[in-house]
Amino acid sequence: MTRVNRLYQRLKRGIAFLLALILTVQPFFSFDMGLFPALAAETEGRGSTFAYYNSSNLLKPGANFPFYGKNHNRVGLWPYGITNVEGGRSAPGYCLEPNKSMQSGTGGTIVTYDLDQDGDNLPLGITREEAEILWYALSSSGNFEGYQTGVGKVGQGHYILGQAATWAIMSGNWNGLEDFRQQMEVLMDNLKSPQLAAQTRGALEQFFNQTNGAVEETAVPPFASKFKSTAPAHQMQQEGDGTYRITLDYGDGFDWRQSELVYDLPEGWNMVRETSGVTFICTTGNPDIGLVKGYFPEGSAAAKYWIKPNTFKVWYPDGWTESSAVEGKQAMITMAGAQEPWEVWLSFGKGTTTEKHGDYEIPYTQYLHEETFKRDYKIELEKQCDETGKMLEGSTFEILEQFDFSQLDGTNLEEEQFRKNLPTSEGDFENLSICQSEITTDINGHLEHFDHKTYEYEKTYCGGHPEPIIHYVEVDDDASDEERDAADEENERLEREAWEAWQECVDWCEEHCDFHSIDEGVARDEMEEDRNEAWESFIHLKRIYTVREVQARTGYILHDLHEDDERVEIVEFSSSQIEGDGAVTGYYDGNRMKKTAEQAAEELEAIEPEATASARVTNLVQAKAMLPDGEDGEAAENKEGTGETEETVPESSETGEELETSEDEKESETSEDEKEPETSETDTEDTNGGETETIQEADSVQIASKSEAEEIEEDIELATPSNASIYSLRIPSIRSEDDGRAGGHWEWDGVQEESEVSHINQSNYPADYTGFSYLVKDHRTEGELHINKRDLELFEKEGETVTENPRLTPRWKARFTAFMRQRTSIIRMGKPA
Repeated sequence: MTRVNRLYQRLKRGIAFLLALILTVQPFFSFDMGLFPALAAETEGRGSTFAYYNSSNLLKPGANFPFYGKNHNRVGLWPYGITNVEGGRSAPGYCLEPNKSMQSGTGGTIVTYDLDQDGDNLPLGITREEAEILWYALSSSGNFEGYQTGVGKVGQGHYILGQAATWAIMSGNWNGLEDFRQQMEVLMDNLKSPQLAAQTRGALEQFFNQTNGAVEETAVPPFASKFKSTAPAHQMQQEGDGTYRITLDYGDGFDWRQSELVYDLPEGWNMVRETSGVTFICTTGNPDIGLVKGYFPEGSAAAKYWIKPNTFKVWYPDGWTESSAVEGKQAMITMAGAQEPWEVWLSFGKGTTTEKHGDYEIPYTQYLHEETFKRDYKIELEKQCDETGKMLEGSTFEILEQFDFSQLDGTNLEEEQFRKNLPTSEGDFENLSICQSEITTDINGHLEHFDHKTYEYEKTYCGGHPEPIIHYVEVDDDASDEERDAADEENERLEREAWEAWQECVDWCEEHCDFHSIDEGVARDEMEEDRNEAWESFIHLKRIYTVREVQARTGYILHDLHEDDERVEIVEFSSSQIEGDGAVTGYYDGNRMKKTAEQAAEELEAIEPEATASARVTNLVQAKAMLPDGEDGEAAENKEGTGETEETVPESSETGEELETSEDEKESETSEDEKEPETSETDTEDTNGGETETIQEADSVQIASKSEAEEIEEDIELATPSNASIYSLRIPSIRSEDDGRAGGHWEWDGVQEESEVSHINQSNYPADYTGFSYLVKDHRTEGELHINKRDLELFEKEGETVTENPRLTPRWKARFTAFMRQRTSIIRMGKPA
């Protein structure tokens, strides 16, 4: 028995050691889940993509219409579903990243976001307001927790609503619910199935029933919030009888539902509905109770459609990042949380109560204007056979880009934003660099490349500085002379301190606010003028583009390697928003650089060992941005000043001949320098500086290896102006004896109201205008047999040759063969004649 116990103890120790080892090494073998933003979100599990519906075109033949910045001639939706979203069940997924692709069978991670807790940390730059609209789109389309348990798969019309709403928000062109309705009407009119159009319209009406008023500012009383995390705190005033009370107004143009709200109040509290607000009364002596929830009574008309936006899920494919640019790296939004009753929150916070005494208020409002600018660039390319003009499918190119930072000089744009190494910025493109390493022509020999750039405009302005509001000490009619004199003295002090505090507020605002004025509205107008100037400067910025073929179609020579190939243009143009057309500023050697580099290597091997390091530098031939014929050296210098990439080692007027001087010439120069010491010192400095500059420039012009970057559509909500309420800081006139401050004092509370200036309606600007269209022609590979220089072999691959057609008689076959012998040309290896 003892022996058995020993074996049992050893077995337990072995198992414990094994478990500890597994837990230790487990992090090194975890799934590659990418870098999804889930700092405060909850990771729920894993799911994979599958085809939720087929991708056939749903539009009428010949349909072509704009929808949030892009023209559509087909709506296949590429409808994907995601497995294991809710209790092992699947759910539809809606693409969050325009211009990114997706494929079925891709594994990924599902992350849940809470609009309350994670509202400031949502993925892909989505704001809480935008997420609310996406949540209602998910809910209205049946994609919410608990729905599919009883109903199952959502209808195709409901899927269209969910994906279309997601497109609208993520396009950056969202311009409110009414605009969305109008654009959806155009889409539905172009659906070829009347049944599908009716189902989509029904889903759209459900969407508007839920959002009608619920997403507007007037949906919630100005003294409350939809979310606990943003619930405003209120101070209560103590009455003479020892109770505390406060009256909170609904504000101008309030929604009728606000007056239907009831509030969960503790014992000893009650509320009284007023004509334009509600009064809260505390009789317990403790007004600091924290959060209070407001809700609609069950069965009321106000509660018929409104539901509470809560959570939603995002699926991230393995290896996903915001700059992922390969197939299958598309983030998708899916299932909303279960439908719950509407609620609002407010708070009565500790330490916010004041007693009634003479005091003063310094009215001050600071506004924060936040707006995301976007600009887009688009190039197209057609690939042709140089001999036949036939469009060539399957040719692969890389896209090279550059941004000239000197354009920012003299503008009110912040250069730091452009220096960031983000796909939506320009930090990676100070030199001509690869943006997209592989993009392949389609069946029509065509390809398109898009770039989406953003800029965060963020400025503050004040609402002016009206006179301070002074609450003077009042005395009763039967007050004594001493009491009256004391009140007058106190009021004089109040007035003096109020104006001192007012001046302190003005001085602080002038130093800390971007736009400041004593008069109301002046700073706002100045900010709007500055915003408009920044927008115009932003969309007029130019970018530089060129392309290089990295894989030719089978049977063709890689472009630039054939002697008759025309060099590819280097072009520069402004954004699609102003329909900027490309101007040719140079020509790109592309694959010629490889031939030149090989020749340079051979020359280096032939150089004598005594050759200097400087002589070797001149032989490092790199990619060179060639000027158009007819441009002189002065034009080249001007181009270099505008930021265009010159990818060859700078040479002096004498180039390599000066650097390859013989030892005898060097000795002769040395002896001459000894005779003229003053000149020698200067020449030595110039020579050393020239060599250093040459070597540094040779290192800097190399094309940096860049990771693939895909466009990220930054979200821009076109918010309506908000009626910001004026904040008044109340300062008791009776201060404690240990308060060391003398005179009036003002201190900013840190509250910033939403800007009163409407956002620019960027949907009025085109986003897919083509800045330049490349035409690249390739030559056939030498040494291959071609029939009349046509693609006869391509027709043979399609199933049968002409002579194998069973419908042809032997007589016709013989005639055809004889004819083709006369028309056949053989191209042999070597240079073409």
